[in-house]
Amino acid sequence: MTARISGPISTRASSHSHHCLRLMPAILSGPSVGRKGSVRGQLPKMPISGRDKIPRRNFIANARLLSPYNLTAMDKLLALISEIGEDDDDDTVIRFGSVTPSGSGLELRLEVSTLNLEANTRTLEILCEDVLEYAIKNEAASSLVLTSDHPLLWRFTHDSASAFFYGIPTNAHAATGALYEAHRQAVDDWFGLESQLNGGMELSKLLSAGNGLLANGPLPLLAVYKNVLSQYGVEVEICNPYPPGGRMSPPNVQNRLRNETKALLIGDSHITGIGWTAQ
Repeated sequence: MTARISGPISTRASSHSHHCLRLMPAILSGPSVGRKGSVRGQLPKMPISGRDKIPRRNFIANARLLSPYNLTAMDKLLALISEIGEDDDDDTVIRFGSVTPSGSGLELRLEVSTLNLEANTRTLEILCEDVLEYAIKNEAASSLVLTSDHPLLWRFTHDSASAFFYGIPTNAHAATGALYEAHRQAVDDWFGLESQLNGGMELSKLLSAGNGLLANGPLPLLAVYKNVLSQYGVEVEICNPYPPGGRMSPPNVQNRLRNETKALLIGDSHITGIGWTAQ
């Protein structure tokens, strides 16, 4: 997904006790390229493999988004997969051979072939030195993308904050539905709206209460929620922003998260982290 927030961000005095930002309404552009979500867990201790149903999606080799310090290694990786799938992109099959913890990172062994498993089977080894988040589904895939522009990265590459709302929406149920729809348009199925919301009560009941904490999350996503609720007569203030890595994180950590974090998308699976190499 190419999702950008346009419009200035400025601070202003508020009658409320929070340190808040005034975000202009968000404008999102670009097609959705998300995948269905998957269950997250601890780093796997045992290799995983599978011969599950093969998703038949178009193969993507996104070389323009490669990490510059590992360009040669990842370029070879994507070129190899492209070569395997060039006869029929839909026939490319990528399977997890193993996923092994390595310090704070992960070592992946991928088996890449076509639907004809007897031909052109290759083994690819990929290392992410510092894994920030991952979700791996034990199934075959037909796409592999390394990207620095994706909703999965927002919490690591953007400031995060809290969104407080003030006012009862003109139609609470319609506003609830609009929030869910806008969230899905922004992130597809990579993660749900519930992961960001104040879970104290049902969303429509929360909105009907007239004020309170709506959600916590990265600024681009909170701006989407603000834009939606403004259409139902509700004011949203984005308050208490903090940088990637937390309020006490040193500047070098914040800069590294903002500038070096990438997401490797393997079908419906993903690994988010820093320091990618492949062979």
